[in-house]
Amino acid sequence: MTHDVAIVGAGLSGLAAAAALRSAGKSFVIFDKGRAVGGRLATRRIGEAVFDHGAQFFTVRDRTFEQAVSGWESAGIVKLWSHGFPGPDSADSDGHPRYFCPRGMTAIAKHLTASLPAQSILVDHKVHRMQRANDLWAIEVENSGAWHARSLIVTVPAPQAPALFVDPAISTSLQGIADRLSFDPCLALMVIVDAADAERCFPPPAGRRFDGQVLSWGADNHGKGISPVTGAVTLHASPSFSRQHYESSPEEVARTMLRAAGLHDGIAARIAADATKWQLKKWRYAIPAQPMSERFFEFAPAARICGDAFGGPRIEGAWLSGTAAASF
Repeated sequence: MTHDVAIVGAGLSGLAAAAALRSAGKSFVIFDKGRAVGGRLATRRIGEAVFDHGAQFFTVRDRTFEQAVSGWESAGIVKLWSHGFPGPDSADSDGHPRYFCPRGMTAIAKHLTASLPAQSILVDHKVHRMQRANDLWAIEVENSGAWHARSLIVTVPAPQAPALFVDPAISTSLQGIADRLSFDPCLALMVIVDAADAERCFPPPAGRRFDGQVLSWGADNHGKGISPVTGAVTLHASPSFSRQHYESSPEEVARTMLRAAGLHDGIAARIAADATKWQLKKWRYAIPAQPMSERFFEFAPAARICGDAFGGPRIEGAWLSGTAAASF
């Protein structure tokens, strides 16, 4: 079968593109190498504790995105969290509401997926290479053979895209895009601490900005409203710390991040030594440091790359970019 569009990557941009294509009556297929959709719309469990460990919340500034979020809010998918969070100097209150998902941020991806044909969303399908011939894109997928589409949308981080193509000219074009962008990594620590420690470190609204030396963000997922277990804390390391310690020992990274959150050295060491209480997740391309102004970039005939590095970062930017890229 030849689809109208093939989408590589089932993060928010890919799912937003798929939703727009379905509304336009076009056929599509999505490939993702991971075990689930959503990308950084990521929620994980440690025992009974629930953690958002990728995107923590989102804001709404664009009118089109506001309409989509209104529908999510009516469906109970998202909920207002706050209008800002305390930080080292003051709250970052700018009047814009911060939204979260009571069932974890992955609920947005699951909600979008529920409206799409199940047979069109293929997880555990790693794209090996792609090439264009006879006005079609041929997509070779590991352990799944070749697929064909008239158009192509790539949503993987730009630095990973050039290696997917057979044609050196296309790879060179994509490398030029990647060279214009830069991404900050993020080390995300999910940890179960004593409830009193979590409440002390993260009073209402249960989220906090840090000074950026070791940590940039922290939240109590129970106080946030997604974890039934108390003391379920998410910590995000700063870009500089994440870059410097990306390959460091997870135990030492956890201990340093816990101390920076306000837990004294003895508690930090004890928790870091108990592997049943924490997990470390590495996001190599977490934050686009210099997003391009365009919503997407057409790098070859009927082929576009999009994501939160195009037209604005984070959840709103990813959704707007994917929606725009679907306008073939």
